[in-house]
Amino acid sequence: MGGYGRFGKAVFNRLKKEEISITVMEAMPEKTGEPKQGVVRGRGTEEDTLTEADIEHAVGIVAGTDNDANNLSIVMTARAMTNKLFVIARQNYRENDALFRAVDADMVMHPSAIVAGKIRVLLATPMLYEFMSLAAYQEEDWACALVSRTGGQSCAGHSGNRCRSGPALCDP
Repeated sequence: MGGYGRFGKAVFNRLKKEEISITVMEAMPEKTGEPKQGVVRGRGTEEDTLTEADIEHAVGIVAGTDNDANNLSIVMTARAMTNKLFVIARQNYRENDALFRAVDADMVMHPSAIVAGKIRVLLATPMLYEFMSLAAYQEEDWACALVSRTGGQSCAGHSGNRCRSGPALCDP
């Protein structure tokens, strides 16, 4: 993974939770910090850095710096070294859409678009976030009661109801 700023840390932590082995390349670890396992010093735009990060045995690469030119360079250099990578690239500026389309990454992350989308949802449905936060910790009986209140089949009076998808949402 290239870059260990806010975005890189979030990706790193998520991959670690999934128990995926990850090597971090960072040009300025004294500024960004570094994971306990350490980092390969460098931007990841050079073959030497990618070789030190063992790119030949990697299954994927995340080009996640805050610099679009560096992210594109990481992707192109890594692909020149091995063509078997799943590529995730961070795009910071919309003006670079054509360049990121041309690099043909498997996934392009647009942090500003993600934030804008979340803000749009919060503005359009302000109670949705609170509802989803509360619903995540409820039991199935609660869900059945909610379904019956919204016009679905009633589950009231049934103990041990099991909700399922399909025409009948709750079984007695």
